[in-house]
Amino acid sequence: ETITPLPEIAWVREGAIEVGVVNVPYNYAAPDGPRFDLRVARVKHTGPIREGVILWNFGGPGGEGVPMLEFVADYFSGPLTSYDFVTWNPRGTDGSDELGCTDDATAWEAILDAYDGSLEASSVEALLETMRDFIDSCRSSNPDLIDHMGYMSWTDDMESIRIALGVEQLSYFGASAGTALGAVYAQRYPERVGRFVLDSNVSPHGGLQALLM
Repeated sequence: ETITPLPEIAWVREGAIEVGVVNVPYNYAAPDGPRFDLRVARVKHTGPIREGVILWNFGGPGGEGVPMLEFVADYFSGPLTSYDFVTWNPRGTDGSDELGCTDDATAWEAILDAYDGSLEASSVEALLETMRDFIDSCRSSNPDLIDHMGYMSWTDDMESIRIALGVEQLSYFGASAGTALGAVYAQRYPERVGRFVLDSNVSPHGGLQALLM
């Protein structure tokens, strides 16, 4: 789908980082429909020249990037001073149209109550039913968003961030599930790929069982 042109990000200082928003559609196939803001953050380059932007994703999937940025910028302050560091809170997380699902502790307790660790059909079905209940709680909290989660929407969000940053190509560091996200982005937007670091081989196919095996 074509990404709608976006205004430059209006950065606001919050402590050691700058924060802003990028306005994106819930459904990229219907870009004129309802939209929401993604929360993004930046630490500007400290060297004498600016070589570009590194976009960071720390996995999850769905892990919030903004709280991690200051630590990452400090850790890599030596070798990468010529790059702006940018990250974002993925859709459905804090500041990015957060999903109001059942809280993690309650969901985890429900899973422990429902699943005894066996592969018996009744136990597996109880686990799946508990997971369906969790997803239903997410859907009821934010019905506009729940059907537009996943790698396609996430990589379109990355492309929207690139456009709002005003750069021709992204450099990217993906950790954990961010590896798969970077791989999907590179497949869909190959002309926008600069230097990509994918720290582990994570397939976007096969689900949790395939990942654990």
